[in-house]
Amino acid sequence: MTVKLNEKLGIWYVDSFDDKHSHTPARPDETPFLWSHRKIREHQKAEILAMGAAGIRKHTIMDSMISRSGWYGGVGYVRRDLYNLCSKEKRKLLAKGDAATTIGIMLSRKEKDPSFYFDYDLDKEGQLKRMFWCDSQSVQDYEDYGDVLVFDNTYKMNRYRMPFIPFVGLNNHRRTTVFGCAIVSDETEETYVWLLQTFLKAMCQKKPLSVITDADSAMIRAIRTVFPDVWHRICSWHVEKNMKIHLSHKSLGEFRSMLYYSTSIAEFEQRWQAFLKRWKTENTEIWLKRMYRKRHLWAAAFLTEGFWLGMKSNQRSESLNSCLHLHLDGEMTLVDMILHYENCITRIRENEAHDDCTASQTLPVPVTSCRDLENIPCYVRKYINKSAGNALTVESGDRGVYHFLLNKMKKKTRIFGPDYNKFLTDYDMHLNEKIRFDIIEEEENLFVTALDIEDNSKELFKEVFHFEGDAKSIFISKTVELKNSEIININSRVNDRGLGLGGVFVHRLSTYDVASNALRIPKTIVSVLDVRRSGDIYFLRGEDDDDSHAVYYTSVDGRIRFKSGWTDFCVKNNLVAGQLVLCLFFKMEGMLFMSVDVIE
Repeated sequence: MTVKLNEKLGIWYVDSFDDKHSHTPARPDETPFLWSHRKIREHQKAEILAMGAAGIRKHTIMDSMISRSGWYGGVGYVRRDLYNLCSKEKRKLLAKGDAATTIGIMLSRKEKDPSFYFDYDLDKEGQLKRMFWCDSQSVQDYEDYGDVLVFDNTYKMNRYRMPFIPFVGLNNHRRTTVFGCAIVSDETEETYVWLLQTFLKAMCQKKPLSVITDADSAMIRAIRTVFPDVWHRICSWHVEKNMKIHLSHKSLGEFRSMLYYSTSIAEFEQRWQAFLKRWKTENTEIWLKRMYRKRHLWAAAFLTEGFWLGMKSNQRSESLNSCLHLHLDGEMTLVDMILHYENCITRIRENEAHDDCTASQTLPVPVTSCRDLENIPCYVRKYINKSAGNALTVESGDRGVYHFLLNKMKKKTRIFGPDYNKFLTDYDMHLNEKIRFDIIEEEENLFVTALDIEDNSKELFKEVFHFEGDAKSIFISKTVELKNSEIININSRVNDRGLGLGGVFVHRLSTYDVASNALRIPKTIVSVLDVRRSGDIYFLRGEDDDDSHAVYYTSVDGRIRFKSGWTDFCVKNNLVAGQLVLCLFFKMEGMLFMSVDVIE
């Protein structure tokens, strides 16, 4: 096209026009890339920003839009347009600076949630030095599950390389729950002291029973300052990692046994000297001396009396970090990281709500051969799956709770272990008091907590059963009665090294009649649950049988014979024909012990 100026008239006019293209026209697959065909509409903009706030990466957002439209040409914009939009919005958000915007976000959340807590500290130049925050739900979670606190400072997941430190624990479903979070600019003792003191302020000065951290020296000193009376252990995973670096492969097993297996302190010292004599070299001497100075933080012999909920490492904080890492990169701003952290918290709490629903609205699948367990739904399903037969709160079919009532032990019942009456007195527990037993079994210990059913905030007792020496194996037996008058038994035992054998088993006595009738065994014959083997039921053969001295399994493992015979056994224990009794057997040091309870 040619355009000319008419000077007399003072106007421009088209002198010539050629309607043929001066270039090759764009093909249909090229058209979406032309400027005239590219525009992000308002509803698309809102959707892009919402997906970005949820932690979805930009390329994934674009792939989703293309999939929804059928092909890239139907989207209405290209990838570069989407990236430019996100960058523009981020510049708007950070116009006042990254740290100032972060503090502004915290202040706005404080307005919406009066229980939201945050505190921060600035350096001399006015830059953010450290910050801690937690919402009202985290405070409540710490109140409920804050016995063991886990945190880890090994993650630097932003463009400033500032450590990101989540404070986490374990909830009643054995899942990670978050108590708070912090960002710091350095890893000095002063910073960690400030952080722990701020954490205590947020949690109304409630200290945990135990703390698990990595082996950072500044953190260890800070915990010693702020939590002087709290159990502290360093992460076993970090110990494993370092010992593989400093020790020879052949010595790892011996060192690992001191890390994980409970012994007396005197025995540990002997084993340590033996280890040094065998494996110490010039290359390992310095590291071994350093580990010996910290032995009370990692060796099982020094930690068995602590309350750890089965945890030995900071894997709980790492599980949160693995969730964060799904969408994190090293160039994230503080605002990006905080928003993404909140998304992860939402996902964790969604899982917790799902677990609560599963526990209250469904029944666990029985994994034991005891038919009497099939009808007993349990309050917290995770513990049932972890150790078959564990029973916490027993519920009825109509979702009502069968309250446990403490019963006096029958005259002929023999208890191997703590005196029963003294047990009640020590923990201010009374007969017919409604209680709930929470039992957590760890490799070294058996943890038992009792809560008042009518007031769950009242903790009746929390005990760690751990015994040393060959003669101190224990057998704890409590008879409890359900509302429907069925009698059940909660039994638990740990052996001479404190290792749990079989967990806690529950069984109804009515099952014994069914089993006896099915096998055509006389009424006087007794059914027994063996705590050494989940689900094994024994039957005592009476004197009216041919083999009067044997105890038979339902399995094919063999038989156990009485030396004195069935008749002598009954005479010595004042048992008469027609009585229905519950007998419990367990072996220790090659001997067979028996507990008898007459069921009236």
